[in-house]
Amino acid sequence: MTDDVAKKEVSSKSLKLAEEILNHAEFMLDSSLTRQQRDHLSRIRLAAKGLTANLQHELGKQSDENIDQDSQLENGAIPPLNVLLAEDNPFTQKLMERLLSQSHHKVDIATNGQEALDKFKDGKYDLVLMDIRMPTLDGLESAKAMRKHQKSKKEANIPIIAVTALVDEEDKKRILDAGIDGYHGKPVRSKILNQEIIRVLGITPNGTKMKKAKKESKEQLVKLDITSLLKTVDNDWSLIKEITDLFFADAPRQMERIQKAISTEDTTELLEAAHSLKGAAGAFGDSIVYDLAYELEQLGRSNTVVSAQESLDTLSEALTSMEKNLQTILAQKGDYKS
Repeated sequence: MTDDVAKKEVSSKSLKLAEEILNHAEFMLDSSLTRQQRDHLSRIRLAAKGLTANLQHELGKQSDENIDQDSQLENGAIPPLNVLLAEDNPFTQKLMERLLSQSHHKVDIATNGQEALDKFKDGKYDLVLMDIRMPTLDGLESAKAMRKHQKSKKEANIPIIAVTALVDEEDKKRILDAGIDGYHGKPVRSKILNQEIIRVLGITPNGTKMKKAKKESKEQLVKLDITSLLKTVDNDWSLIKEITDLFFADAPRQMERIQKAISTEDTTELLEAAHSLKGAAGAFGDSIVYDLAYELEQLGRSNTVVSAQESLDTLSEALTSMEKNLQTILAQKGDYKS
């Protein structure tokens, strides 16, 4: 082994250790830490970040600001937003502002619930990130006041995500009852927060808004990419008929599982059933059925059933349209009789 190869191997191992230290430091970030603990952790994080950057440069790697490929894809699916961040802790303010700015969002910070409410009334925001435990006016009361203001003005609700260390189910219920759309538990994790932003904004995997897709599903038959499907099955129409029969034989069972999961607030079951339906729907290409199943899956992953019933109702309509569409296409080929 040459000296250069040995040096590169040592640098590569050091980089992995530095990245691990940085990941642990990021994970530990929490507003409940004492000032002294935050100071120590900040120094560790900065040292690890600097070491990581130096080693990446030495190895000829381009820095990615610690955002993995999945996060980059997710960030790309979210358009630049005007975000109102309600957070009283300076350390968390700085962290979240940095994370959001990296995704090209414009951030306006409020240091308490009353200030957040005042800014909300005066400004135009696409999203509110709300801490719950704040002075003057807490996050729950602030969110309720925001919803009351929008109702009086007959304005559409702007999505609100609670970003809080409160983790009990009772706390989550109080959060949702206040008119808050989503939840992200502290410490702040960029990738998970992005997933929740995607969910509450209703952005589908292909980057379109779910609300628009829901409206379209009620106005027209579900569009299917039959050309792509034919390529997949090597132009075998009998196989298309077979997978169609299999899909619509199993879909009602998955829909029942989803409905039961919503009724019992079993988010694990919701995630699994929606994931199963999404995977099967994927055989027919990109469609509103796939997108709605994906949205329900994301709700399960986020441990919430808020808006799940609406998505399920629209999914039921979309499945009916999809089946009619397939019946029409297959009947034209003489392979399917309704």
